[in-house]
Amino acid sequence: MTDILDLPFDVTPDPDEFIKAAMEWHFNPETGSPFWLRKAETLDFDPRADVKSHHDLWLFPNVTNELRDVPARDLLPRAYGIGDVLGVFESGGTTGAPKRVLCTKDWMAKLLDWSCANLDLFGCWAAARAALACVGLGRLDEAATLVSRALAGGPALGQHEARWAAAELAVARGEPDALSVVRAASRAAEASHARIYLPRLAELAG
Repeated sequence: MTDILDLPFDVTPDPDEFIKAAMEWHFNPETGSPFWLRKAETLDFDPRADVKSHHDLWLFPNVTNELRDVPARDLLPRAYGIGDVLGVFESGGTTGAPKRVLCTKDWMAKLLDWSCANLDLFGCWAAARAALACVGLGRLDEAATLVSRALAGGPALGQHEARWAAAELAVARGEPDALSVVRAASRAAEASHARIYLPRLAELAG
């Protein structure tokens, strides 16, 4: 990815240069996704040559409905591998079949950086939820980093998510103190009347 597309979350790029770099990246046959490369063949303009500012984005048609049934793999840019994908986000489906977008690990990292700097609760919660996804995918080392991040800060409500993620990770790793981690999470949830976590924690406790 070009440097301007990979800046830290707290660095603001030149808007027009950012748009031009994004168009080059997403519509280059070597880096773009199958979905957008196919879409480019149907357009009456060349995104790499004609889209140079935010205003030019109006040239694109509304593709919202196409995101309802496009295979998730077709949304993956060729510059990424399947191992770079953390998961697939889907909309709530209130207007029909859910629409989907990919969540890549680098995008999630930036989201967590911004959230932890600006929104304590969301940053903690998002790190915990990302850790849970990684545990489910068997990416335990990645999960461990995210669990540490979730446990490091955030209000009490977010810490319930963090302790749940820590319990899932401990059990998945077969750690000797896994049961103690699970019981500690259960006690904290019970004491705060956060009972939504208790059924799953009971399952982990065996």
